[in-house]
Amino acid sequence: MKNPKTLLYITIFIAAYFLFLALNAYIFLFQNTFLTVVQELITLPLLLLQLVICINAALKLNRSGSGFGYHIGIFSVSLANSSVALGSIFLSFFH
Repeated sequence: MKNPKTLLYITIFIAAYFLFLALNAYIFLFQNTFLTVVQELITLPLLLLQLVICINAALKLNRSGSGFGYHIGIFSVSLANSSVALGSIFLSFFH
């Protein structure tokens, strides 16, 4: 993607989605069938997209130029979100 600002907004949206998933699992406890189906359909593609964005931002950190600050933000948000999401998946196997 050419515009790093848009990529930062997409990364923040994905992080907010995973925050909503965590809040729904432990606090809100919505039992709506439509919401459950949408969550199941969207979660895995967004997790994979988050990993691709994280790797892409890490590769672009090596290059200096315009948008360097955005790439630091994209990398930090996507790395934190990917770590928490994948960590929660792995911890669920051992619980």
